[in-house]
Amino acid sequence: MFHSKVSRVVTITISIISMFILVSIISVNYIVKNNLCVTSWSEYRYSFLEKIKLEKAAKNGDSEAAYKLGMHYSVWDWNEKKALIWFKKAAEKNHIKAIRRIILYDIAINTPERLKEKEKYIEILKEIAIKENKEANTYLQNLSIE
Repeated sequence: MFHSKVSRVVTITISIISMFILVSIISVNYIVKNNLCVTSWSEYRYSFLEKIKLEKAAKNGDSEAAYKLGMHYSVWDWNEKKALIWFKKAAEKNHIKAIRRIILYDIAINTPERLKEKEKYIEILKEIAIKENKEANTYLQNLSIE
């Protein structure tokens, strides 16, 4: 009796560990395949004054500044609401990496309203890709594989 309980616990533990390893492998594969690896996350870490300068630039239409703020809030402050606000500001100027981030966020959240928004941004990405934009085409190809 005791040995069968121990055997079941060991089997369940091994199953959980195996599942964890599988999920980890799938996650790493997804990150690498979708080029989510950033050479240095610290490149998106900004001081209070730097954020003020970036916000001013972003509010004046600088899409790269808006994207950088989105990355800062996503990576360092873990504030996805603020990150999305800045990614959307960059996306308004057809910033491809910001559009990609929004799409990936929408895929991860996977609610009906997020999926509707994902389709909107995929259409914007397609319009950019039509203009022979290699980066937009690459992102669209990666999305079609998933």
